[in-house]
Amino acid sequence: EYTQLRSVQNTISHFKKSGLTPDEIQRLLKNNTLFLDFAEPLLQKIFANRISKKTIAEIEQIVPKLKAHKEEALDLPNLINLSSVCIEQLERIVERAQNENNTKPITEWKNAWLEKNSTNDFVFKDRKRTKKLFAASFIYGDYLRAMQENALYDYDDMILRVAHALEVFDDLRFNLQEQYQYILVDEFQDTNGAQMRILSDLTNNELYGGKPNILVVGDDDQAIYSFQGAEVGNIISFKDQFPALKTITLTENYRSSAEILSRSREVITQGDNRLENYIESIDKTLVAKNDHVRSSATLVEYETQNDEFYSLAHEIKTRIKNGQKPSSIAVLARSHKDIQLLLPYFKHEGIAMHYEHKDNILQQPPILLLIELAKILHLIASGRTDIANAALPELLAHPAWEISPETLWKLSLRAHREKRFWLEIMLEEDNKLKNIAEWLITMARDSQHQPLDVSLDILLGNSTKEASFTAPFMHYFFSEQTLNKQPDAYLSHLRALQLLRQKLAEYMPEKTLHVKDFVEFITMHEKANLPINAETDPSNDRLCAVNIMTAHKAKGQEFESVFIVNATDTTWGTKSRGRSQRLSYPANLPIAPAGESADERLRLFFVALTRAKRELVISYSLKNVAEKQTILANFLHIENLKPQTVEAKPLKTQIKAATYAWQDSILNSDNLSFKELMKSHLAHYQLSPTHLNNFIDIVDCGPQAFFMQNILKFPQAAHPSAAFGSAIHKTLQKAHHHLSSTKQRRPTEDVLHDFEVFLSEQRLEPSNFEYYLQKGSDTLQAYLNNRYESFTPDQKVESNFSGQNAVINSIHLTGAIDVMSVNNKDKTISIIDYKTGKPALGWKGRDDYEKIKLHRYKQQLLFYKLMVEHSQQYSGYVVRNAALEFVEPEKDTEQIHQLAIEYDQKELDEFIKLLAAVWQKIKEADMPSVAKYDKNYKGILQFEDDLKKGLI
Repeated sequence: EYTQLRSVQNTISHFKKSGLTPDEIQRLLKNNTLFLDFAEPLLQKIFANRISKKTIAEIEQIVPKLKAHKEEALDLPNLINLSSVCIEQLERIVERAQNENNTKPITEWKNAWLEKNSTNDFVFKDRKRTKKLFAASFIYGDYLRAMQENALYDYDDMILRVAHALEVFDDLRFNLQEQYQYILVDEFQDTNGAQMRILSDLTNNELYGGKPNILVVGDDDQAIYSFQGAEVGNIISFKDQFPALKTITLTENYRSSAEILSRSREVITQGDNRLENYIESIDKTLVAKNDHVRSSATLVEYETQNDEFYSLAHEIKTRIKNGQKPSSIAVLARSHKDIQLLLPYFKHEGIAMHYEHKDNILQQPPILLLIELAKILHLIASGRTDIANAALPELLAHPAWEISPETLWKLSLRAHREKRFWLEIMLEEDNKLKNIAEWLITMARDSQHQPLDVSLDILLGNSTKEASFTAPFMHYFFSEQTLNKQPDAYLSHLRALQLLRQKLAEYMPEKTLHVKDFVEFITMHEKANLPINAETDPSNDRLCAVNIMTAHKAKGQEFESVFIVNATDTTWGTKSRGRSQRLSYPANLPIAPAGESADERLRLFFVALTRAKRELVISYSLKNVAEKQTILANFLHIENLKPQTVEAKPLKTQIKAATYAWQDSILNSDNLSFKELMKSHLAHYQLSPTHLNNFIDIVDCGPQAFFMQNILKFPQAAHPSAAFGSAIHKTLQKAHHHLSSTKQRRPTEDVLHDFEVFLSEQRLEPSNFEYYLQKGSDTLQAYLNNRYESFTPDQKVESNFSGQNAVINSIHLTGAIDVMSVNNKDKTISIIDYKTGKPALGWKGRDDYEKIKLHRYKQQLLFYKLMVEHSQQYSGYVVRNAALEFVEPEKDTEQIHQLAIEYDQKELDEFIKLLAAVWQKIKEADMPSVAKYDKNYKGILQFEDDLKKGLI
């Protein structure tokens, strides 16, 4: 199972752009490891104690020892030893700490460079990085060899091969040096390692006497496509390589007005990593050479993002009406996400827009539907009816079928009640459902032998063949009515189908494709996260349209009027968050793409500012679309750019735009009829911890998905990891029961066989079965070696409380507890809940995913205490202890971990409020919208809080 495929792909791309071979990368990593081995014990002694003023002197004392450490020079272009970077930083933080009389610089360095290991000692973070990068470098070597064996190369390979050929073949290098005697490099700040290597080879000749004919042009303030450190590093290394160079600072600007240039400079000079801060002789203050009669730079504050976008669209519409050319106006945003929020407002005002972007056709509605249909046909044809059954609800919910929600509800409830597949019941109906079921079964049979093109036509409803049933999708997506009312959507869908067929024709051209090949083709793209992108063409006449684009796209362009939207701190400033790199790099290998540091975001905003010739308008709002408070980007708090406040517009003038997932087709029916239907179904409902967690988990589930999965019982194929967990639980349950009935522990080999039997019942795909069989066998072996002796005959296993009438404040609770130890004398109970997955050592959680998981787990233990203590059988008992027991051992130590909860009455009281709120929503079949909440841990907590307070 490939768990970091995308990360490795990105890392290989970074390696290639760096110009380094696998051997060179490994040499650098080995060199780094030798330094870590030497430096780590010295630093461990210092940081074993609390950081104090004494620490400053201790670091100062070890710096000479680090400098005295002998190591081989890397001898790699533009790269230095890790020791040099580390020593330089240590000297810098000592100087800062002494000057500021503060240990904060020491703490910052420690947090950046060190972390604690399992023995509570500080170690270099580069230890883990190095281990992963070593592995990635070998994959990199395998990749290069595989590409060569198959006579394949990409753009990066072309540059990489030239760079290495110049160093290996002297004749080639000398001939090219003779041919290219004058070299000009534009956008020098964005040059990567491989390109720099070529430049170095072309200019490295004794005949030049250190003065080759080379001119490089670059602006470090506009480095938005560079690699980390390249924006200044390239220029400084160039200066070091050619000490006799002549530096010319271009200060005359023929685009923007003086006011716009002044505001732009006030922003960019807040950056730290700038050439002006490294070379004193450079002054990049720009002088305006175009005399704009009227020019302005303003900052506008709105109450809400709705106000901001509405006002912007209305203002631009007014300007166009008064004679300004649409093409002279540009609206710039940080990301496509911001633009997508903005577009409906412009559409509402009837403004023609030029917005170039790539659309992944695999996300286009007709393509998604074809994929869905093809997968279901392939599943039916392969005999995997249970998985096909789980996919049917989403397919049948598509509006093209025109099946009412009530019909699907009844079908779902009957299938659950009778424990039968949907297709079976559909075949017994005397209506459209029967026709659809027969068509699916027939298509599943025919798709195994008829050409893919024929199958795709039939699936769309575009076949000329006579048939008793025709799929409705051609009419739905490509009717004359659609063409007249939504021509953009019609053409977009048509382009998507054309491109898909083109790509399929290129895929295995030597064989006749069938539906199963189409499914394989799609699965390959999904697993590798590979889009099939189509360029959009939103406006045939760009001169009559307003330009809407990202700041990246705007580089190199200019406009009379520029509007920069959503200039908030979460989008552009210190609170902005980018995607983290799974595989990061040591400090002496700066090859990760730039874009996420404060300086890099500042440069991107500077690029946006300097696109304006005459007029610059920056806007932001105090609340985003989710009604969350926002603040102005930190770098826009400047003296000469005070915000102008605009009053909020009436609510009726704002546009309400929302997109609905497929579930909305099911649930977006008349609320009264839905509630009436649910009334009898929920009459004897009992709330379980799983139901509670699914209702409040707005990241992976939420109220709507909860109602479909847990109340309406829509079939859903179990995820392989869930099937694995179920098999583990059943195996341990059988081991406990064996001990209880025979007073003997079941032999380990029998327990492992039980697991294989239980896992086989999960009907996994062969590859998943083999993987989880091995994983489960190893896990159970380690667990039993550690914990088997803790099993006792009197433990109560898999106690089910569905018939225990556990009621608190009219809330009926149910659930099953893995292991209970009951002390009848003291009337106390201890609870163990088994968990598969990576063990957690504490309740805080290291990232958002783990915080959500642990939040669910803790609420489960709170639930169990209330359920047990309010049940008939254990009334008067007290649950004193409860803990999670992780079946899988910790990777490094092979230890089995427990995570216990300390019950707190205040926390229990708050939890009861949550139970009451969720109980009421479920009983009333009320599915509150969660669109305004962030899909993360904080969003879940806010949703829970609003539920308890009755705000939703």
